[in-house]
Amino acid sequence: MDLVNPFIGTSGKRDADYGGMIPSTAPPFAMTRWSPMTRQNYVSRTPYHYDDKKIGGFIGTHQPAIWMGDSGYVTGMPGIGTVKTAADDRALPFSHADEQAAADRYSVRMRAGSGRTLKTEMTGTSRVGLLRTTYPADTDTNFVLQATRSGITGKVHVDPAAREITGYNPDRQDSKLGPFKASNFKGYFVARFDTAFDSHGTATGAKLHEGQNERTAGDLSAYVRFPSGTRTVQVRIATSFISLEQARANLAAEAPDDQSFERTAAKTRAQEPHGAAGGGAHRRDRHSECGTANASPAKRTTSLHHHGPEPEMRIPRPGGTRPCRTRPHGDQRALRALWTLRAIFQHTPTAP
Repeated sequence: MDLVNPFIGTSGKRDADYGGMIPSTAPPFAMTRWSPMTRQNYVSRTPYHYDDKKIGGFIGTHQPAIWMGDSGYVTGMPGIGTVKTAADDRALPFSHADEQAAADRYSVRMRAGSGRTLKTEMTGTSRVGLLRTTYPADTDTNFVLQATRSGITGKVHVDPAAREITGYNPDRQDSKLGPFKASNFKGYFVARFDTAFDSHGTATGAKLHEGQNERTAGDLSAYVRFPSGTRTVQVRIATSFISLEQARANLAAEAPDDQSFERTAAKTRAQEPHGAAGGGAHRRDRHSECGTANASPAKRTTSLHHHGPEPEMRIPRPGGTRPCRTRPHGDQRALRALWTLRAIFQHTPTAP
């Protein structure tokens, strides 16, 4: 487990060099994986590249592979000073020296100007992402939650009493790859904060709609500001392809109010493949299939970690009826073999 290096496969100047990996955190076969976002992802492009210099958010992604698109994603980003909702405006520079990634958590210190830093830590369950941000002292603090991008109409709702932002994103990028448009598809989210809101609003692109609780539009975000003196804020973002009610149920089941960030990360760590536990035994067999058994321990362990980015799980139906099972796109055996080979042959990035 300690040998996993999620940065393997995230760099490369040419398409032939790029492994298409992201330093995401989530248990194996999670519905949603959480990753820093240095670029906008779509079919043939993932949300993180090691050579990028800024982070514009932390995305809950359902993109199963670089050659597939994302669907129903949601992105959060902390900020200080004036609220900035457009992706390019809110992006902050960072250094790999201030970035750490493991299978169960990710953390980064972003430079916010005038010697100030924003530290964000992230972990995740199968359907819930946890972001904990430490803000600099003596500054105005805020958080932006982006539901949709340009051309995609979604919905956000801010509930100050519940300390929540809820909504949906109907984008399904891989509809371009086939005839099935899934016109009723939505990715729902419930973001619950541990800190009260001082003020809030919605936004379309860079335009703020101060004090507005709800909006349905394209390029849509919601934002909240926190009271003066706020230093640390934790938000739990639950996801569902069924409904807002199901997202709330996922939040209660996987990351309840009384479960700490550290406890959640520990539970995620316990599900990762290592040794004979966590499914590691049958996954080790795949190394002989792919010809990777003689790779270095770090690359071999990382390839096990990369075997699990696609969702393949049982999800509860509303009303407690028999669970349904999600399946990954395409031939999962071939996809995982390719991920293994990418992790093995892609060089490990070296921080400057």
